[in-house]
Amino acid sequence: MAIRAFRRELSAPTTAEQVFHAVFSSDDCLVWVDVSGPSKPPHSVLGRGELHELSGPDALEDLRRLWVANALELEKERVPLGLMVVLPYDLSALTLQHPGEWRVPEDWDEPLRVVALHQSISVDWSSGVATAWMRGDDEEDFDHEEFDHYVRRVEKALASRATPTSDVPQPAGRARWRDTPPAYRGMIASAREAIRDGEAYQLCVTTQVTVDSDLSDWQLHSLLRRVSPAPHQALLRLGGVSMVSASPETFLHLDRDRTLTTRPIKGTRPRGESEEDDQRLMTELLQSEKEQAENLMIVDLMRNDFLQVCAVDSVRVAGLFEVETFSTVHQLVSTVTGVLDEGYDGIDALRACFPAGSMTGAPKSRAVRLLTEWESGPRGIYSGAWGWLHPDLSMELAMTIRTAIFADGVVRIGTGGGITWSSQVDEEIAEVGHKAKSLLEALGVSTIAYS
Repeated sequence: MAIRAFRRELSAPTTAEQVFHAVFSSDDCLVWVDVSGPSKPPHSVLGRGELHELSGPDALEDLRRLWVANALELEKERVPLGLMVVLPYDLSALTLQHPGEWRVPEDWDEPLRVVALHQSISVDWSSGVATAWMRGDDEEDFDHEEFDHYVRRVEKALASRATPTSDVPQPAGRARWRDTPPAYRGMIASAREAIRDGEAYQLCVTTQVTVDSDLSDWQLHSLLRRVSPAPHQALLRLGGVSMVSASPETFLHLDRDRTLTTRPIKGTRPRGESEEDDQRLMTELLQSEKEQAENLMIVDLMRNDFLQVCAVDSVRVAGLFEVETFSTVHQLVSTVTGVLDEGYDGIDALRACFPAGSMTGAPKSRAVRLLTEWESGPRGIYSGAWGWLHPDLSMELAMTIRTAIFADGVVRIGTGGGITWSSQVDEEIAEVGHKAKSLLEALGVSTIAYS
């Protein structure tokens, strides 16, 4: 029996914020993703679903089975259902081992979280047209009456509930860094020593900051989508954990035609105080031999990862050293593409490429081991990946950077940077602060220790 998606257009225009507050605000298992960019009409997807937590040596195989179970009959357009997945960085304990040697570290307590969406609402930003979606059996067996009843309830809720003011209160946040700047300098020194000794070419050293803030997860998301828009923007509630992401970096994108793409970011400069200063910093980034070398190392690493699952003659560098500008930083981005070889799927690509080289360094396996020794705590969700496993078996995953994690009554933010032999320590310290700035300021932190 073919499983397919059914749709109903709502009777009145609306916004994503109105849909959230009328339908989903109290849900503890929620997906709210904002999609924008040159190749996609701007829209939002909101939905509730069933939360799955996968762990142990079979976590990725369990994810494969869940993905296949949620596949749909192929549609001409992309359907906003399927799986929303959050992959913790600690999954590297599995992906970097040979299958026969897989084991789960004793201190690995961050599962792979998956929300299976069987219902959702998409909202077109320009027209306000909202569409309800539901997964179901074929036309004869689908309960159209139940779906129509659901749509009427949504329309009634939208008509009767006022949207809270969009003004976000100014919080008074207090930040506690896991590592002081002197401690971070020590990790940089360790990284440069390892590079000098030939153990690695590049190492991505990270830290985290914990913030006490009055902002809720939806308030932070509402603020960031206005002041810090990004290609990968979402509020995800995952039981007792919420994450608000404004990530600029594409980890893996798998098209229906089996084309695999990654867009690693390596190289950062802050935005300038004036247009002239901003242009100077952008040019400095583009012409920096150090930043180009750092970026090229990760491009080469990702090419090698792709060669594990892609046809050899299909892997190529489609773009090299391109500057992309965001609200607080300029970043140096490259693009690697390939076509999956016969017998491989999205999970195989994930296994070959995770964790992303831009968050580890090169060579990847040795870099991860060294970083585990130096960093003063586990990364958890930060520097892993999140995104869609679509029901047509295509995939869109972002890097979990520029992301706030709400859990245990506090907010945690990870940040860091790639270290090479030519790294200037003061510049690397400042980069940590630049990358965390927009999130920390939104959470009410007025003074950033790393600057």
